[in-house]
Amino acid sequence: MLLHPFSSIKKVSVRRGFTRLQESGFVASLCSPFYRFAQFATKKMNVVQLWNMPQHRKPLFCTGFTLLEMLISMAILTLLTSVLLFNYNSFNNRISLDILAHQIAQWTRDTQVSAMSVRPSRTALSSFSGFGLHFDITTPTSFIYFADLNGDKQYTPLTGAQKCGDPGVECEKVILINKKNKIEKLCGLTSPAHAAGVCSSGLDEVQQFDIVFTRPNPDAAITGFIGVPSFQYAHADITIVSPAQYRRTIQVWTTGQISVQ
Repeated sequence: MLLHPFSSIKKVSVRRGFTRLQESGFVASLCSPFYRFAQFATKKMNVVQLWNMPQHRKPLFCTGFTLLEMLISMAILTLLTSVLLFNYNSFNNRISLDILAHQIAQWTRDTQVSAMSVRPSRTALSSFSGFGLHFDITTPTSFIYFADLNGDKQYTPLTGAQKCGDPGVECEKVILINKKNKIEKLCGLTSPAHAAGVCSSGLDEVQQFDIVFTRPNPDAAITGFIGVPSFQYAHADITIVSPAQYRRTIQVWTTGQISVQ
C-alpha cells in the first residue's frame, strides 16, 4: 500500500516514498513503470497520458539499460565478435600465403641478380658460378638456394654427413616455409607433355625443379625431373597451398619473367 492511484495520499508523502525507494535501489529494477505510477498518483494523469509520456521527461536514473536490453546487446556483440574472428583467420591465411608467394618470386629474382653480379659462392670463394633454386615435392615445406659449382645447371644433393653451407657443396641455404603453408605441386610446360598427372593439360607433373641463372645470360635454365629422366621446360609453375586450401602459383619463364597468380 505504498502508492495507490485511488488513495488520498498527499503529494509530499508520495514523493518521499519515491525518494526512499530510489535511494534503496528498488527504483533501479522497476524504474520506468514506477515512475509512471508516481506521476499518475501525484499529478492525476489519465492512463493514456501516462503511458504516452515522452522518454526525455523521465529523470536521468531511469534512462539506463534494462536487463533484457543488456542481454540482447551482449548477444549481438558476441555474434559480431565471432564473425570478425572468423574473417580475421581467413584474411590472415590469405595474407600469409600471398607473402610466401611473393617471397618465392623475390628469391627467384635475387638468384638471377646474384648470377648477373658475378658474386662468388659462399661454399667455394674462388668459384664464380651460376645460382639456382631447387624445389622438391617430397620436401614441401622448404626449398634450396644453391650455387651451380659444376656448371651442369642442376642441383647436386648432399651426401653422407654433408650439411648445407659446408665447403665444396652446392647447397648454400635452406629456405623454410612457415605457418603450415606448403608446396602443393610442381608443373612444367613442355611439348609434348610427358606426365600430366594433377597438372593442367599440356603441363607435366614434375617431382623436382632446378631453376638456374648463369652469367652473362639473364635467361633461366629450367630442368624438371620425372623420376630419373630430366627434361627442359619453357616455364615452371610452383603452386603453394595454405591450411585453409587457399592457393597461389608462381610462374617462372626461361626468359626470366616471374609472375604470381
